[in-house]
Amino acid sequence: MARVCLPREFRENLVTALKTKALSLPDLYKMTSAQRRANFAKYVPEEQVGIVNAKFEQAMLSNQKNSLKNWVISSTSAKDPIRKDLLKRVGRIQKVLNTAEEGNFLEDLVEHKLGIKVTKEETETIMTMKRAIDDAKVKIGPDTPLISEDRLRYGLSLRTFKNYVGDLKLKTERLSGKERLKLDSTTFRTNIVDVMGAAKAQKATLDLSYSLRQGIKALLAGDYKIWGKSFATSMKAFGKELFQKSPGLFKDRDGAVLDSIYADIYSRPNSLNGKYTAAKDGYNIGLLFEEAFPSHFPEKIPIFGRLFKASQTAYEAGAVRMRADYADYYIDLAEKNGVDMLDEANATAVSQIVGSQTGRAGLGRLEPQARLLNVALFAPRFLTSNFNTLTAHWFNPAIKANSFAVKEARKSTLKIIASISSLLTAAKAMKPDSVESDPRSTKFGKIKIGDDLWVDITGGMSGLAVLAARLFSGKTKSATGKIISGRVNAFGAQTSWDTLEQFVEGKFSPGAGVVRDFLKGSNFHGQKPSLATTIIALGVPISAENIARDLKEGNDDFLLASLLEGFGLSVSRDSLGGYSKQWDSLKDKHGVAKQNEALKLLTANLRSRLDRIERTPRWKNATQEERNKIIDKVKREETAKIMNRYGIK
Repeated sequence: MARVCLPREFRENLVTALKTKALSLPDLYKMTSAQRRANFAKYVPEEQVGIVNAKFEQAMLSNQKNSLKNWVISSTSAKDPIRKDLLKRVGRIQKVLNTAEEGNFLEDLVEHKLGIKVTKEETETIMTMKRAIDDAKVKIGPDTPLISEDRLRYGLSLRTFKNYVGDLKLKTERLSGKERLKLDSTTFRTNIVDVMGAAKAQKATLDLSYSLRQGIKALLAGDYKIWGKSFATSMKAFGKELFQKSPGLFKDRDGAVLDSIYADIYSRPNSLNGKYTAAKDGYNIGLLFEEAFPSHFPEKIPIFGRLFKASQTAYEAGAVRMRADYADYYIDLAEKNGVDMLDEANATAVSQIVGSQTGRAGLGRLEPQARLLNVALFAPRFLTSNFNTLTAHWFNPAIKANSFAVKEARKSTLKIIASISSLLTAAKAMKPDSVESDPRSTKFGKIKIGDDLWVDITGGMSGLAVLAARLFSGKTKSATGKIISGRVNAFGAQTSWDTLEQFVEGKFSPGAGVVRDFLKGSNFHGQKPSLATTIIALGVPISAENIARDLKEGNDDFLLASLLEGFGLSVSRDSLGGYSKQWDSLKDKHGVAKQNEALKLLTANLRSRLDRIERTPRWKNATQEERNKIIDKVKREETAKIMNRYGIK
């Protein structure tokens, strides 16, 4: 075919039209072939209009095919069966697809990736966003500095895309007011999940606990730099969300604080080269919901919503920063050991270590029911992460099949246990009664501060250790020091099954806890369930609830307790509980504060007397059954003294 050259004056006509925007490339792309020819006819001779249009469409086709090919490759894995099919379909395209045809072509891919149907307009938006991501990515070279504007623009475009796709998913799950009134089982289940999720999220308001609860393993493992950056990011995010707008590129954007953090993470080398997404769970970076905040509904509450948003932002900022930093650390370490971190199996094994290290583990076969479990239990993924850490992922097949992951999991667990042991040993050396060495006691893994405040330094791992010790030994150590057998047939005895049941109940979410309290007829504080207790259980943030209870009980250290709890160090009281009729009478006569004062006095007197008894030959030579009888006798005598002091018969 003879080559046809467009004369210079007509080429200049087209260039001038494009410069003056008389012709617009985006508009030309959207036009039909006939519309384009009509526009080109204004600037070139009629006999050459067809040639100009053909050349333009040839360039369009090449660009479109490359764009579609890149979209397919970046949106599917090499093992994904749909990838091969879609790439073949791209190769067979012989003419430029219009917007509708392009949207139809992508329908299979979008539905495959999202699991939902999208409109042609939404598909076009997705394609536009994808082109923006590709254009921004091209500008990033190997020497482009981290946190540079080019990198942040790319990261922000990817964050915007993920948010849009996330909103599409959520939109399909939202119910209108009329739909919520339907009485079918699906709607009822959705309503329950939404209400319980909103209650759980609201309870976490003013909670800045991530760094010293979910993230404490990094500190205990000696990864101080990773932990410190996560903590600083979390605190800064909380302050920015409350008091200031983000500057520059993120000015006046909704969610600007998190956008800026994600823009940095998404533009890191291991994000650009696909090593984050090589893992099946993507190192848990960029989730729709964090476990502690399964609902965004509380954001809508005036004034309170701002505090909720700040707490949520602080949690997610600290979590995603720690996960990304750990991902970079382990990817670099693995590659130095010759491990291919673009391999899905290797990446997934390492990602599961990162997940457990940062308080978020997979649920295995229960993963399809993750959302339901998350609103029924307070933190199922966090609980699983603690189990994985304590067992060094012994029961995790993905990690057991990977020698590098096995080595790192064991190393991390040993460092964490060594740190906890060192802290407890140091505390015991300074104050002998500040540490409980018996793993069957609820005080195990905690350090006593002041008169009766026990602080958990394990991020909740001690609870699993205590449960295991009680179940394996078949015995429990009570608050008074009694060793109670869990494998006896005596009526009313505390069995091992009771121990397991109480552990699970203690992990219930606020919504599930309300149901439990109504079925049992009382809550953990011995109160009969009512509308008031239900509102408090579902709607009052845990931090505010704890402060109110401490003030009511007359605890002078309420500020210290609330700060420790708010920053993730769970606290419990040393005082004995008072649930008998005598204690109820004392409360009715003198009030809650006096009852709490009496319980503290009983606890101190009982401890002092038992400490003296435990040093006697009689105690040392006694059987466990005889020791239990001694403890019961001393407790009855000391309780009688207290009741006499407060005038209770």
